[in-house]
Amino acid sequence: MNKDQNEALCFQLQRNFAVLSRNLLSILETLKFNHQTNFDKLYDNLPECGGIIDMANYFDNDYYERYRKLILDATNSTKRDLESNLSIK
Repeated sequence: MNKDQNEALCFQLQRNFAVLSRNLLSILETLKFNHQTNFDKLYDNLPECGGIIDMANYFDNDYYERYRKLILDATNSTKRDLESNLSIK
């Protein structure tokens, strides 16, 4: 592979992994939104069970940030592994 091909492949890999990361983070945002929407319905329809609902409501900011980091770490690690296996930089 010549230098131009290597650079083009690197650019496409970075671009595709950035798109993948954004898409996975978008899915995480959708999950967070859907979770909150459904828990809001529980709070509205079962106000007497608020304490129990609070215990079940796991999707807080810490949970979101933990999974956000896992997504970013996984995509970055996979990108590095692929670049290494293909001997490109």
